[in-house]
Amino acid sequence: MGPNSRRRILITGAGGMIAPDLAHALYSDYALRISDIVAVDPSRFPDVEYVGADLADADAVARAIDGIDAVVHLGAVTWDEDVHARMIPSNVSGVYNLFDAARRAGVERIVFASTHHTVGFHHVDGTLDLPENAEPRPDTFYAVTKLYGEALARYFHERYAMRCYCLRIGYYMTPKRIAEGFGRYKEALILSPRDFASMVRCCLTADDPRFGIYNCISNATRPWLSIDKARSELGYDPQDTVTTLFGDVAPATELTSSDFAWMYGDIDAGPER
Repeated sequence: MGPNSRRRILITGAGGMIAPDLAHALYSDYALRISDIVAVDPSRFPDVEYVGADLADADAVARAIDGIDAVVHLGAVTWDEDVHARMIPSNVSGVYNLFDAARRAGVERIVFASTHHTVGFHHVDGTLDLPENAEPRPDTFYAVTKLYGEALARYFHERYAMRCYCLRIGYYMTPKRIAEGFGRYKEALILSPRDFASMVRCCLTADDPRFGIYNCISNATRPWLSIDKARSELGYDPQDTVTTLFGDVAPATELTSSDFAWMYGDIDAGPER
């Protein structure tokens, strides 16, 4: 990492699994600030400014956004933790606070981290190459809050002319997830840190369109989500595949109804728990 004096980018959710990778990828081209509700290990973000902020605290969010040109919003409570005490304050009230503070501060654009779970129940049907205009079929309350965020982004674009880009993130491939082995879920939704950073760059530099919802995966085998829209509108050009991340592996076995049982019962048995 090295110093820069270019556009100022706030990355929220610094304590999550994606933010450190993204910060490293963007550092050479942007002046970065990171934020989270809790303090983060500074060794994960060398020479990057940290501002603590609870998304539910509008004043703290405003302080985190002050002086920023664009926001990459990764902060959220994931999966279905305590809805009233944690998820609604962070993922509903907190997302509103972020968009409203950005508007008031004159922030030029927001990249909002949504999720493939917004259309999760389509996968039970074996649907492939699902486009972004498919009917929402959220598989968790977490996904419901992300649909709210997408709608809020549309509103702030239409009402205030903000540039807003919503990314339906696939299955993000951390070293731990790669080490756990290969499977159909990963094959269908594979997303490398390199390709995610590339997609964010596309959103941070796009002139047109000024709003969009985009599926965000790498070059998946038998993909559940289509990335044709991201390719055509943003110039997204993913580089990674199953082979680049897992090596020369045989195609994964098709999932059965039992693999989706967690959608109807114990969510702790889900693929991302």
